[in-house]
Amino acid sequence: MRIAWFTPFALKSAIGDYSEAIVAVLSKFDDVTLFVPQSSDHGPIRDTDLPCEPVPIDASEEFLAKLASYDLLVYNMGNNLPFHLPIYQTAIRCPGIVILHDVVMRDFFHGYFYQENYELRGYPAYLRHAHGTEAEQFGSDVITGRIAETIDEPQRLMYPLFQPILHGALGVVVHSKYARQRVVAEVATLTRTIDFPSFGPSRTISGFKTPQSDASDGKVRILSFGVLNSNKLIHETISAIAGSEILRQYCLYDVIGRGTPDYEESLKQLIHQHRLESTVRLLGWQSDERLQVALLASDVVVNLRNPHLGESSAVLVTSLLAGVATVVWDHGYYGEFPDDVVIKILSETEIGKTLERLVTQKETRTAYCENARYHALHRFNTESYCLNLREFAAEVLYQKPQLALADTISNLLLEMGSSDEFDGLSGQFAGLIAGMSPVKVSLPQSERVEELPV
Repeated sequence: MRIAWFTPFALKSAIGDYSEAIVAVLSKFDDVTLFVPQSSDHGPIRDTDLPCEPVPIDASEEFLAKLASYDLLVYNMGNNLPFHLPIYQTAIRCPGIVILHDVVMRDFFHGYFYQENYELRGYPAYLRHAHGTEAEQFGSDVITGRIAETIDEPQRLMYPLFQPILHGALGVVVHSKYARQRVVAEVATLTRTIDFPSFGPSRTISGFKTPQSDASDGKVRILSFGVLNSNKLIHETISAIAGSEILRQYCLYDVIGRGTPDYEESLKQLIHQHRLESTVRLLGWQSDERLQVALLASDVVVNLRNPHLGESSAVLVTSLLAGVATVVWDHGYYGEFPDDVVIKILSETEIGKTLERLVTQKETRTAYCENARYHALHRFNTESYCLNLREFAAEVLYQKPQLALADTISNLLLEMGSSDEFDGLSGQFAGLIAGMSPVKVSLPQSERVEELPV
């Protein structure tokens, strides 16, 4: 099978890490060509032995005709506009399978209408088409400045705006039950949940670590890493440490990653205010190698997201594969993990008490560490991921003619009247056509997922 794999491939792109791991395995079975957006803003592109084509911002007819020679087009879509705009512009013209990495795509379209299209009224119009008149009013309030778009405002999950990304898609891959529930409720297309592969820093983490509480300084190491957004509650974790004599005395909290200048400055001020300079360290961006060293030397990872954005967390996968006790907020993707694999909380007031328990109870940390490692090794496997993806691709390609007919008739229905009147009818028709010929496409027995070694 000839596959065109559209993805960011910059060294600092997490989806680039993901794609690098996937195509390394996928290319053993199929003829894979990478299609990569090009921009100096992306930073260096990673090296690859696979054919690599640039994706133009405005695809020419010649470029689109070239894609017709591929059996399958796969589009990796995330919420970062510079990384994904050329991919989106191609996907809506040449449908394929969309791998939806973020449920909340509002930042993408907010940037699209502000920075690229310059037609600000398009933003509330897209919100109305996807979510109704209340969402349209919200969008109008945003573009007039009455409401500010922030990462922790509650309407992000209420009006995620992923539907335009999936326009015409032949199939959708997501990485969590939560994401699948949101997609199938709004979009009539084939959808499959596939657990993450092992990628990025997690690919080279191996072996159980020695609990750091045995270190000479007696400190329990706590770590947070990744992009430092305010919804990850780094500030609340620092405040919890400040309010606990146990944590101030017995833990060392390292934070790896970068955030906005304003948020980073607020964290520095909070550390200074509570005189935590010897307890909390903001280490900034670190290479994968240095992150691995820090992670394997840690006893606890704090990976809180409130609100979450419908994402699946590479940070969580990495910390579990490293065998580290990990604290998460009990919702979305994070709530889908067993209670003996991650430590779940539901309020900011629980942060301090939960960390005190983990810091003072070595046996509790050890149990979570062992369960995390075992669970992750059996769940996150790149070969399994690729075989599931190929099986789903076979099913999608089998039903492609029916899906094309559904799209054609749905578009005709929309032309007959307003979208408010015909959206429901066209969606129902698409679902009916897609379900006319259910098929279970099986791979040869030697390639079945359950046959893979762990």
